[in-house]
Amino acid sequence: MEKTRIAKVRLLSTAKATDKIFDYLCPWELPVFRGAVVKIPFGKGNRETFAIVVAVTEEVPKMELKSILTVFPREIGLSEELMELCDHLREQIFCTFGDAARAIIPSPVYQKKAKTVRFLSLAEGVDPETALANFRGKNKEKYVSLLRYLSLSDCASDKVCRELFDLDSAGISTLEKKGFVTTEEKEESRNPFDSISEIKRESGEIHLSPAQREAFEKLRALADGEKAAGALLHGITGSGKTQVMLALCDHVLNQGKTVLFLVPEIALTGQSARILFSRYGEKVAVLHSALSEGERRDTYISIGRGKKPIVLGTRSAVFAPVRNLGLI
Repeated sequence: MEKTRIAKVRLLSTAKATDKIFDYLCPWELPVFRGAVVKIPFGKGNRETFAIVVAVTEEVPKMELKSILTVFPREIGLSEELMELCDHLREQIFCTFGDAARAIIPSPVYQKKAKTVRFLSLAEGVDPETALANFRGKNKEKYVSLLRYLSLSDCASDKVCRELFDLDSAGISTLEKKGFVTTEEKEESRNPFDSISEIKRESGEIHLSPAQREAFEKLRALADGEKAAGALLHGITGSGKTQVMLALCDHVLNQGKTVLFLVPEIALTGQSARILFSRYGEKVAVLHSALSEGERRDTYISIGRGKKPIVLGTRSAVFAPVRNLGLI
């Protein structure tokens, strides 16, 4: 028997007794990697469940193996550092590997589907003025108006088009079947802080007092050092500690690194969110347990894709999939 690619996995949800490594066939076309979240058939009933790939090998299978069903994108998986953390926790506090992994990756990230929105575009080569010249059905004037509207824009959401021109889904389908419009599903991020992210931006240079400047320079030297370091920024209320921290955030972000901004409880995220959004806008992600499942999924993935270099959150945010972390 020839060698084949085999993924060694650990279940995300299992009892201590079955916290073992299981082998699964891994088709060559699947982009499997160590740390990947996968969906697999498990047990006699082939119940679909989730697992983490802990190794990928090429070997001759010793028995007939089942195949992996789905591999989730890299931004949903665990980094090498987090894989080592899961192993460490399993050994030190006697939890399962899956218990540790589920504390790091919120279950909605792999269990919830992305929210999609349908967009309409004018089909290539369609002239809004002549396309419906021989059309004899109802809503002809509305259809012509919609085609004119689409000719002036690259695309528009299905919902907006139906509301603007008083059409239903059947009307849109009619235009699509006749080849006048094309449709495309696009992923839409669920963000509960949309209203805050649109507040007035204050992106100018931060002016620090001499005392603030002195503190900032010491912190910057630590941030630029090759080794991890910690510092206590001390000052009475109103002394400008936040300004120093924002100046340090600016410095770290300009180096292409990311920032983790932690608060001790959920109640304090609102105030901090307004401060960060007013300066960094859509670069900020807020991550805590009070988000809905869909919001947690979309926020986690946007961080993993590198779209949100600043993560604001409570203790659980330490597991956010940030890359190239420069400041906590």
